[in-house]
Amino acid sequence: MGLVKLDHRLVEIGLAIPADKRFAHGKPKHILRQAVAGLVPRKVLKRRDKMGFPVPIFEWFKGELKPFVQEILLGHTTRQRGFFDMPSVERLLMADRPYNRAIWGLLSLEIWFRRCFDRPQG
Repeated sequence: MGLVKLDHRLVEIGLAIPADKRFAHGKPKHILRQAVAGLVPRKVLKRRDKMGFPVPIFEWFKGELKPFVQEILLGHTTRQRGFFDMPSVERLLMADRPYNRAIWGLLSLEIWFRRCFDRPQG
């Protein structure tokens, strides 16, 4: 499976837009909706019935996946990368209910880095 590359110019444009404009009125897709307003039916743009679904992160990670999560987030590779504030990660993992969306996000990001950047190219 090849790595999909995003045009750097698109990323630069997106990052140049101030956050208060990107998330106007608390809506994360505000600019996208404005950009496609003349192309997508108004009924589609105003949909409110689409929503996420709950993911049982705590239940998944408190059992047999717990060592995997700890190995990834507390391991040498993650520490060497230096992206995360490790004392904060350790506190999150030791909390009463540690396996929340913050841990899910950190785990996803670290695995993505390993998959996309740490592998030998070829």
